[in-house]
Amino acid sequence: MNDKNFWTKSNQEILLKLDGLSDKDLQSLLTIFGLKTNIRNDNKYIRAEDRFLAYKIILDKNNKSKIAMELSKFKSNENVKKGNFFEIRKETEYSKIESHLTSINHNLVIIDGDKIHSNSDLFGAFKEQLKFPYFGNNWDALDYCLINLEWLKNKNTAVLIRNFDSISEGIIKDLLGAIFERNIKKNLEETLLHAHTISRVENYAFMIYIFNS
Repeated sequence: MNDKNFWTKSNQEILLKLDGLSDKDLQSLLTIFGLKTNIRNDNKYIRAEDRFLAYKIILDKNNKSKIAMELSKFKSNENVKKGNFFEIRKETEYSKIESHLTSINHNLVIIDGDKIHSNSDLFGAFKEQLKFPYFGNNWDALDYCLINLEWLKNKNTAVLIRNFDSISEGIIKDLLGAIFERNIKKNLEETLLHAHTISRVENYAFMIYIFNS
């Protein structure tokens, strides 16, 4: 399943239900479907990148009616704060949502996919808008900053992504000149999911809005 298909509106309801499962129930669901992934428990939560991989595997290997039927057997996890990982909205709703989030004092990060051509472009947008006091300009550093946010007066944060499908993908050079197959979009998704997971455990909001034309 490619990333574009994963984020479609038709997948949203299932993804939100998967996001509400406890770690134990998610692992049980994978077992029911006969699927395997290297999910590891890390204290309070499954590692975000592994949970994200589980969502993709489930959606890729099964039809939606079967997934919905099996999900009906599980209850959403009541031990963490309820909250959706992401919301897909129409571009025409952008101004209204931005205004609302500002009015309730959420920290905003606005990402325009048309302007993201490299890791540096993306890192710079987060660093500037969330006022990182320190930053190592790499994915690990971004992940660390987004799951802490201790320097902000309140941690409630929303990431608004416009033109998501325009975010560059492909081969990127690291600082040492080595070349890796790096997918900016995939790394961004996993990093945001990690931040969202931590926010649910620690009881504050970290929301992601994806705007489609």
